[in-house]
Amino acid sequence: MLIFKQLFDQSSGSYSYLLADTKTRQAVFIDTVYEQHQRDLALIQELELQLVACIETHCHADHVTSAWLLKNATSCQILASDQAGIQSLERKLLNGENISFTRANNMSFGQTLSVGFQYFAGGGPRTSS
Repeated sequence: MLIFKQLFDQSSGSYSYLLADTKTRQAVFIDTVYEQHQRDLALIQELELQLVACIETHCHADHVTSAWLLKNATSCQILASDQAGIQSLERKLLNGENISFTRANNMSFGQTLSVGFQYFAGGGPRTSS
């Protein structure tokens, strides 16, 4: 089973997403916002999750990411597309590359990050057709 939380930052109008496996308690955060670092960390702790990665879908003109703050607090990895132009990543993901944060949930990342029938592009979920 998958935990899915959509979080909103009012000042930037940006969405962040927390996805976690209920069995393993492993989680990923997508498109975090700097000003929401404490909220996001508190949610991870409240749900007793192990954050394994922060994933950036794009360079953020609308906000500054909190991925580095979450990495310092949780030792998670920071991942992004190799085309995003983001430096200092643990891993640059290639177009169409598959990543997995648990045995049960496979994700594929290219221009978008897909999880089942939901995908993320520029911080927003959409249903694929």
